Amino acid sequence: MTSSLLPQPLLSLCLRSSSSLRPPLLLLHHRRTIKTKSSAAWLVRQQTDHLVASRGAFRARSAFKLLELSKHYKILKPSCKLIIDLGAAPGSWSQVALQGKGGGKVVVAVDLLPMAPIPGVHIIQGDFLDQITQAKIKQKLLLAGDGLRLKADLVMSDMGSNMSGLASMDQEASWKLTKMVFEFCKVGLRVGHFHGQDGIWRSGGTMIMKHFACPEIAEFRRTHLQRCFEEVYYDKPEACRKESAEGYFVCKGYKGDILQKAIEPPAPKEKWAEEEGDL
Repeated sequence: MTSSLLPQPLLSLCLRSSSSLRPPLLLLHHRRTIKTKSSAAWLVRQQTDHLVASRGAFRARSAFKLLELSKHYKILKPSCKLIIDLGAAPGSWSQVALQGKGGGKVVVAVDLLPMAPIPGVHIIQGDFLDQITQAKIKQKLLLAGDGLRLKADLVMSDMGSNMSGLASMDQEASWKLTKMVFEFCKVGLRVGHFHGQDGIWRSGGTMIMKHFACPEIAEFRRTHLQRCFEEVYYDKPEACRKESAEGYFVCKGYKGDILQKAIEPPAPKEKWAEEEGDL
């Protein structure tokens, strides 16, 4: 229907309604300006970042973060054979893990996003907390490993949520990912035990997890990580950009799901010390 066929009052109403839905030109110009400045800053940062220039065959500069952590905490040693990389795309951490000392590594990379193949890496597209995806992970570990173990020596995650620019929303998203990785360890990370043949104690697996600063992290470390792992470290590798709020937990010697429940943020005044005798 053309505008000439509409009654004049209705035509005026339609024109006013249509114009009210369009953002002001000044606002659109402001958004474009922000986007242009952000893109330009990103390009400059990429061009001047020596790690970007020297990454070689690695798919992302984040590979250098894992290299630093592994060297300092002796993570990718010969005894670390079965490795799960959560939120693996684009795959740089899986590349580093595959090159760890001793050879014979089995690396299972999991992500919601599709990943280009990496020779020697078993890629699964799916949600790592989904039971079907977890069954696929165990199958890969069983078939590609020694045929006996269904849990990993190392669970690692370099996941980060998409930044919105709003601190409260970004902190909440990061906190959610932190809890998700910890929850996965309950079903995917090897627990410490005495070896059946020689009776020697074998420490539990290791978890490496990225997180961003948020109010809950310090309490989460004390009430959850330090309860379920023999050793808990916090580190910010030199490969991290100085302006970034990211850091990494390196947790060694998994003792299992001591808490026996899903992770919930602890109440601010909850007295966890009363439960210390339960450990």
